Amino acid sequence: MRILLPDLHARKRVMRELAIRHPAWKRKLLFCLFLLLVGFVIIALTVKLMVTQTPRAIGYLVFGVPGLTVAIIPIIYGVIRYVSAKHECALPYSSYGNGTITMFQDRLEFTYWEIRKETPEATEEGHMIDYPDNDRTIFSIDKDKIRDVSTEDGLICTISGSGKVKIPDWKRDGDQFFLDKIQYVSEFSFPLAFAEADVVQIINNWRRS
Repeated sequence: MRILLPDLHARKRVMRELAIRHPAWKRKLLFCLFLLLVGFVIIALTVKLMVTQTPRAIGYLVFGVPGLTVAIIPIIYGVIRYVSAKHECALPYSSYGNGTITMFQDRLEFTYWEIRKETPEATEEGHMIDYPDNDRTIFSIDKDKIRDVSTEDGLICTISGSGKVKIPDWKRDGDQFFLDKIQYVSEFSFPLAFAEADVVQIINNWRRS
C-alpha cells in the first residue's frame, strides 16, 4: 500500500493557476482592484483635506474620521471579493480539502473533504484542517477497471474507468442531487496537490505492478 498525502504549497499553486485560467478571473480581479482604488482615492482626498484645513484639529475631526470610515468599506469588500474570486474560479477543485490518494493492492482511493463556501475553511491556505472522518467523500476504483490515467496541464489528474463515489450523509441530506450513498462514475478528476510531482507516473507504475 502507498499513500500520497496532500501538500499545502502544491495546492496553493494549483488553485492559483486554475483560478487565473478561468474566463471570469480577469473581470473579477478588475472589480476587486477597482474597489481598492476607490478606497485609496478616498484616503488620499481625506488626507489632503485634513492637512490643508486650519486649524488641523478641525480637519482631523471634520474630514479624517468620516473619510477613513468611508474609505475602509470598499477596501475590505475588495479584499473579501478577491479571496472569494480565487475560490470560485478554481471550483470544483478548490472545494476539495485534504485530498489523499491511497493505492491498495487491488484498488485506488482518492479521499477528500468538501469545503463548503460558507465555512471559514473555504479560503484557508495556512494549515491543514482536521475534518471528521464521516464527512469525507471517497472515490474508489479497482485496479483492473482503470482504463486511463492522464493529465493535460499538470494541474488536474483524470482517471477513466468504472469507479464509484461514496457520498457523505451531510451532502445527501442537504442536496437533492445525491439520492444514493454510492454514485457510479466513468471518470473522476482531482487536483494534483501533492508533494510528489509525478503522481500520474506513480499511479501508472502501480497499475503495472
